[in-house]
Amino acid sequence: PNPIVIKLTHVQAALTPPRVDTARAHYDSAAHAAVLDGTLASLGDAASVEVGFEYRDITGLDTNDRPDTWAATPLAVRTATGDFTASIATLASGHSYDVRAVVIHPLLSLYGRELRLRAP
Repeated sequence: PNPIVIKLTHVQAALTPPRVDTARAHYDSAAHAAVLDGTLASLGDAASVEVGFEYRDITGLDTNDRPDTWAATPLAVRTATGDFTASIATLASGHSYDVRAVVIHPLLSLYGRELRLRAP
């Protein structure tokens, strides 16, 4: 019946998270591979992070029927901000994919925006 009130003062953030963005996703017909570009905008409070991309096949699915399983490209360790790229040569022809950049901080994983890619 008596609510408890807690007053917090001098609160500080426990960590500064890194920031990543999925810049571009396109299919390179000459190389027969999808080329994914991302940008690591901030390392947060970590000395190094791992960056890469994740993708999933969404052919024939609507927005509410997406699988929760993502396939990942190999990760690269980064100690500075900047652009990074990966390619995927195993995409099925005629299929649509969601792709996103990922940054793995020692305490959490964060993702860039999802882009749609269609393999010809």
